[in-house]
Amino acid sequence: MLLIFAHRSRLPLGLAVALLGGCSASDDRGPECLNLPRPPARDVVEYVRVFPSVAIEGGVDLLLDPTGDRWYLATQSGQIYTFPNVAEPPAPTLFADLAPQIVEGGEAGLLGMAFHPDYADNGEVFLSYTGPGGPVFESRLSRFHTSDGLTLDLASEEPILVVDQPYTNHNGGDLGFGRDGFLYFGLGDGGSGGDPQNRAQDPDSLLGKLLRIDVDGGDPYAIPADNPYAAGGGRPEIFALGLRNPWRFNFDRMTGELWAGDVGQNVWEEIDKIVLGGNYGWNIKEGLDCFGQDACAGAGLVDPVAQYRNTGGASVIAGFVYRGAALPDLAGLFLYTDFYGETLWGVAEGAAPVVLSEAGVRGTVAFAEDQDGELYALAYGGGIYRLRAAAPRAALSSRTCSPRQAASTSPTRGARPPARSLMRSTSRSGPTAPTRPAGCSCRPAAPPRSRRTVTSRCLSAASSSRPSSWPARRSRPASSSTTATATGPATATPGTRTAATRACSPAARRASSASRRGSSPTAPIACTAIRAPPAAPSASSWPSSRARSPATRASRSISCSCSPRRASSPIRPPPYRCLRSPATPRWPSAPAPICTPTARSATAPTPPAAAPASTCAATSRPRR
Repeated sequence: MLLIFAHRSRLPLGLAVALLGGCSASDDRGPECLNLPRPPARDVVEYVRVFPSVAIEGGVDLLLDPTGDRWYLATQSGQIYTFPNVAEPPAPTLFADLAPQIVEGGEAGLLGMAFHPDYADNGEVFLSYTGPGGPVFESRLSRFHTSDGLTLDLASEEPILVVDQPYTNHNGGDLGFGRDGFLYFGLGDGGSGGDPQNRAQDPDSLLGKLLRIDVDGGDPYAIPADNPYAAGGGRPEIFALGLRNPWRFNFDRMTGELWAGDVGQNVWEEIDKIVLGGNYGWNIKEGLDCFGQDACAGAGLVDPVAQYRNTGGASVIAGFVYRGAALPDLAGLFLYTDFYGETLWGVAEGAAPVVLSEAGVRGTVAFAEDQDGELYALAYGGGIYRLRAAAPRAALSSRTCSPRQAASTSPTRGARPPARSLMRSTSRSGPTAPTRPAGCSCRPAAPPRSRRTVTSRCLSAASSSRPSSWPARRSRPASSSTTATATGPATATPGTRTAATRACSPAARRASSASRRGSSPTAPIACTAIRAPPAAPSASSWPSSRARSPATRASRSISCSCSPRRASSPIRPPPYRCLRSPATPRWPSAPAPICTPTARSATAPTPPAAAPASTCAATSRPRR
């Protein structure tokens, strides 16, 4: 709350809540609904697309070189692109392609990039990637050289540090130089779930740690004298320990302090301020809660600065402490978001987080900072966005309402609501949900309506005709209040109803409607599986046996896409994957498509006389 009071007096006047209009008698036309200026948008920050020629998918890191001349965008698949730092740059050019030497897929690939502080003189670039070797693969940290900033000399690679990875996930991989001139390197706990080998707490393992090395003082590196285990007792490279998967971390350009986002297990995502020798608790604690034990107090662990709850799909994305000039009210706040959400938070140490925007970019995988301290968001699906002050919402025009409408208008609509900050406070359990101020209306005031998901059928993109048994209205079955994994065909056969309904976006609903009218939409249909009572087994319906199993009914809610193109997170892939199947009806013995992070397509046996069709099918896998 201290942060809110500190910032409230500095909020622009455009962020104040406007008066709400009411109806009053005016002339012969009847009562007039006085529509005073509409309350401004709740967001303090908005995202605006920049660099329109840059739309590279799979990007994981974005950096401006120390000279400020060029941007560099690294992709998980191993390519690095560059373009000049101008408002409308030409198409990016290829700076390097490490694809032949990396292991890519899931949470593996090219993961981090950093420029040497003396890059203008020595042309040194440091890359973090996963390569072949080890039980599964290796995490590698290497030094490369460039002479012109346009191409990277791959033959100049100098391996600095190689760490075996026992599992495929929790690889971390971020890099950065601190004000002390040392290189910092983040590694996850080695993967699986719950850190089964207790590596994050083991000082003799580099996994689950933030490392600090001197790349200029030795061959291949030297150990800073004040590292916690420089004199023994553990690996001398360790700077801090007890981390699960520090996907992104950054330094405060003013103070040099180090902030990180640590991706949680099942309950909490956390923001940490990393200090020398700090133990951040994993796997003794997750966030502020004990993990796998009843008591964990007095262990000398560092609590997170902020945390928010994982509600089914979460991967925290750490940003920067804002030090720019365009958003003075945000000065000193550390900004962060979530890969699977659209909320942007800001937090200062010792204060509660505040929500800065609820209309961010879903799939934000990293933030970047320019020479002026302004911040940019990189979208994994393609696109770069600059953060700027949100524009105030335009006022509505006045309107006239009938006497009947005026009589039903709430008498309190003209009252001034209590003033309050729009930089809404959030508790440690997550952001609060503020009420939306209602605009002037000739209807009684009503509580704000939350976003609703309209239930509809997820049709096959290849479907060209409406099944004869299709219901006249798309409605959720009475027993579908809980969600579960749905498998089987997305189209119905004559005389039956499909085994699952799906909640689709408006775009998907339009595509669904077009498909049922006889056209074939070209865009894939994005949908969320909703459990519905399966049809009774019959020779004509061929229901999926998986859809009727108790294990399937107990599964978590899933979000999937009918597109075969991968769109998972390099930090925490979603627990379900939607593949393609060319079968329409399915018999009980047919295997369901297997859903994996790297799979692109799957083929199910085709029953006799079945027309090819695309279908959403998903199988659950353990949380990561």
